[in-house]
Amino acid sequence: GYVRNNEKQNYTDENAICQDGKLVIESRRKYLSDGSTYYSSSSINTKKKFYFLYGRVEIRAKVATKMGIWPAAWFMGKEGKWPHRGECDLLESFKGMLKANVVWGADELGKQLFDRSSKWIGLTDPYWNEQFHVWRMDWDRDWIKLYVNDELLNEVKVTTAKNLDTTWGPLYPFRQPQWILVNQAIGGSAGGDPTHTPFPQRYEVDYIRIYQLKK
Repeated sequence: GYVRNNEKQNYTDENAICQDGKLVIESRRKYLSDGSTYYSSSSINTKKKFYFLYGRVEIRAKVATKMGIWPAAWFMGKEGKWPHRGECDLLESFKGMLKANVVWGADELGKQLFDRSSKWIGLTDPYWNEQFHVWRMDWDRDWIKLYVNDELLNEVKVTTAKNLDTTWGPLYPFRQPQWILVNQAIGGSAGGDPTHTPFPQRYEVDYIRIYQLKK
């Protein structure tokens, strides 16, 4: 069903498949007999199944860049309530932009502070959305650094991402384990209007790899 950000899609298991060794999220549109429009997609996460603390994350993916399509791969902290648990958006794309964001909590529940970065897609390569690209996060006790195709998009000092109130999460939310979310939303507060976008729209993930130093 609906989850966040006034999005239009319902999330279902049927919209996520494994095909040729890749995870494929296929967003679909259906016109109903009552004149309404039904959108479906998928959202997958590792909450309560897998967490990690520090390391290098690499995601090789091909994303849809049409209006109204909002693919993402992101992380949230194990303890606390959003945004005080911490959120890191490694892969996020909408309205022709790539986003690389780090989010933490202000002095009220639900109020966020953030460090954001944007990059326009396809200014030098009109076939960008037809290719696979590699997103990377390097994360240690001191820094979060976010890249695409080895280009640094954003870097945030972990002690800068400091919750102003620890009622709803740890003082430094990025010094705790994180879980992974992969989804493709439709429409919503940032995604744009999908009315004139052809469907289906696919988000293909070749791999998600995490490298960590031996203890």
